[in-house]
Amino acid sequence: MCDTDKSMSGILRMFLDNIKDPVSILEEGVFVECNADTLVMLNMKTKEELIGKTPWDISPEYQLDGTLSVVKAKNMIEKSVKEGSNRFEWLHLRPDGSHFYGDIYLINIPDSKKEMVLVLWRDITEVVEKQKVYKETEKAYKTILDNAPTAILIHRDMKWIYANKAVGEIFGVNPRDIMGLDIFKYVAPDQKEEIVKNAQKRSKGEKVPDRYDMHVINEKGEEKYLDAKISPVIFNGEKATLINCVDITERIFSKKLLEQSEEQLRITLNSIGDAVITTNPEGKITMMNPLAQKLTEWDVEDAQGLDLEEVFKIVNAYTRKKVENPVKKVLKFGEVIGLANHTVLCSRNGKEHQISDSGAPILDNKGNIRGVVLVFRDITEQYVLEEQLKQTQKMDAIGQMASGIAHDFNNMLSGLIGNTDLLSDRIKSDAEALEYVESIRTLSMKAVQLTKRLLDFSRKSSDDATDIPIHNLIAETTELVKTGLGQEIKIEKKFCAGVPVVKGNTTQIQNALINLIFNAKDSMPKGGVVSVETSFVEISENTVSPLLLSPGRYLNVSVRDSGTGIA
Repeated sequence: MCDTDKSMSGILRMFLDNIKDPVSILEEGVFVECNADTLVMLNMKTKEELIGKTPWDISPEYQLDGTLSVVKAKNMIEKSVKEGSNRFEWLHLRPDGSHFYGDIYLINIPDSKKEMVLVLWRDITEVVEKQKVYKETEKAYKTILDNAPTAILIHRDMKWIYANKAVGEIFGVNPRDIMGLDIFKYVAPDQKEEIVKNAQKRSKGEKVPDRYDMHVINEKGEEKYLDAKISPVIFNGEKATLINCVDITERIFSKKLLEQSEEQLRITLNSIGDAVITTNPEGKITMMNPLAQKLTEWDVEDAQGLDLEEVFKIVNAYTRKKVENPVKKVLKFGEVIGLANHTVLCSRNGKEHQISDSGAPILDNKGNIRGVVLVFRDITEQYVLEEQLKQTQKMDAIGQMASGIAHDFNNMLSGLIGNTDLLSDRIKSDAEALEYVESIRTLSMKAVQLTKRLLDFSRKSSDDATDIPIHNLIAETTELVKTGLGQEIKIEKKFCAGVPVVKGNTTQIQNALINLIFNAKDSMPKGGVVSVETSFVEISENTVSPLLLSPGRYLNVSVRDSGTGIA
C-alpha cells in the first residue's frame, strides 16, 4: 500500500470510529469496512457477517418499486460514482429475516485506485411505516368517499373541486364533468336566492344555517330534494367547504302524498254528516271532525292527547249509568261494535244529545290495530219523533177503546132515555116527579152528546186535507178533554181576531191538540192553567224555519201551561 492509500485509509478509519451514525465502505460493490453502529442497525454481532457481502446480499430479491435489488443497487452505486453522491430509500433484510427501511446516502471516495463508495445509513422504518399507514388510510378514505351512498362535494371559491360517485346519480352527470362548475347551477329557482345569500355570508365568516333541505333540478330535469350538511374543511392544504348530501326525494314526495291524503281525508270528514273521532291504540284522541267538535263542545286542539272518556261522555238515557267506553271494546275484541239503545252524549257544557254510533279498528297492512275510529250521529230529533209516534199510537189505542165504551154506553143511554119517556107518561099528574124525570132525561142527552164526540174522535178518517174552522175545532177539543183534566186544571182559550180557516186533517190536528193538553196536565200535578192560543205569523224569505216552511202567512196554534215541567 502506498503512502497515499495509507493516508486515505487512516482518514476513513478515523471517520468511521468517530461518527455516531451507521457508516460503511463499499469497494467495487462489496462491503470492506463498517462501524459498530452499522452492525447494531443490521442486527449483526461481528464485521465478518457483513464484510465481503454486496448490498443485494442483505436485501430482499425485489425493492418496493418492483426492481430487482441487484440491478437497482448497481445502478445506485454507478450513479454515485458518476455524480459524486446519491441519496435514496432502500429496503434491507436482516439475518433474522426482519426488514427495515434505510435512508441511504452514497458518497464517492475520489483519488482511490479502486471504485470506493462511502455509505451513510439511517433507519427510517418508523417514518416509512407511518407514511405507508397514512397513504393506505388516505386511499381507504378516498375509496370510502368515492363509494359512499351519500353525495359528497367540496367547493372552493364557489366552484366544485371534488365530487364522489353518488353525486353523479343525483345530478345525472359524471362527477368529473362538474369540476370547476358554479355550485349554484343545479339549485332550483325557488331556493336559489336563499342558497346564494347563505353561501356568500358563510364565505365572509357570518353565521348561517349549516343544515337545510335543498331543492335541486338535475341535468335530466328531474326534481331532487337533499338533506344538505355544510362544514368547513382543509382540502389539499387549503380552506374549502364540504357539503354532505342525503337524497330525501322519496321521503319528501311521500310526505307530500301523505299531506294530500290527509287533506283529502280532512275534507271528506268535514263534509260527511256524521261526527268522527279517531284515537291511537292507547285510546287517546288524535282527530275530531267539526261535527264531533260541535256535539262534544270540545275544540280538537284541546281534545288531542286526552283519553276518549274525558271528551266522549256517554250515559244511559233512563238509568243515567255510565256506558262502557266503545273504544275499549273495539281494542279488546278487534271488531266493529255499536252503542246500546238510549245512549246520551253529555257535552262539555252539559248539553245532552241522544246518539247512535259505531266503532271500528284502524288496521295497518299487516292487520295490526293502529287506533280506533268512532262514528256517531245526533238522533235526538229522531228519538223525539219516535216518542211522539208512540204517544200517537197510544192515543189511537185509547180512541179505539173509547169507541167501544162509547158504543156500549150509548146503547145503555138509549134505553135510559126511552124509559124516561115511558115513565113521564105514567106520572103526568106528579109535577115534582116529572121534574126529576126531566132532569134525568136532560143529563142523559148530555151524555149522548159526549158519547157522540168520543165516537167522532175515534172514528177513522181519510188523510185528505179539508178546510177547517180552527177555532171551532179547538173549542170542541177542549170541551172533549175537559172531563179528563179534573177540577184542578182550567182551560183558557185566547183566539186571534176573525174566523180563520186552515187546510188540514181534522183528526190529526185534534190528536195533536189532545196530546199537548194532556202533556201540559202531566206537568201540573198540583193543578194550574192550560192556555190554547192562536195568532198569525209571517214567514219571509230571510226567515230560517226549522219546519222548512215556504214564505207566506201562517196560523200559529200554541198550548202553554203554568207548570214546572215533567219530572
